[in-house]
Amino acid sequence: MIVSRRLFAIMVMAVIGLVLAIAVAQPVQEKPRENATQVAENAAIVHRTTLEIPAGKYTGIVIVNGGPPDTISSYVTIIWKGGKYLYVIEPGKSQFLPFVDGWTLKDREARVDLSWTLSKPSVWGVTGTNPVTFPEQ
Repeated sequence: MIVSRRLFAIMVMAVIGLVLAIAVAQPVQEKPRENATQVAENAAIVHRTTLEIPAGKYTGIVIVNGGPPDTISSYVTIIWKGGKYLYVIEPGKSQFLPFVDGWTLKDREARVDLSWTLSKPSVWGVTGTNPVTFPEQ
């Protein structure tokens, strides 16, 4: 039996089409599902605020992140005319920053910038007599 060139071309095209259809029809691999914490973190809104460090002589600063475990850390930046320091505070942790010789500040000489998602960190100063809260600017 002799097959015409035209019929042969149609059969080749049909085989190629069938191979392409099988290749395209392969199931798409599904992305792994995220847990609730990952979804919350990905969609979390970052809050920011600035606190003024009042004038005074400080022996230390306390930073507390009371956020729930398995959430995003809070970022606390202490800024003054001499520079700035960034502290990353994990959820449920605290940090004490001691000033051995004391740190004397004038009004509006230093501030604290806070960035957080679920739980606002607490920051206050330690003096020789009382703790000092830092008001928002």
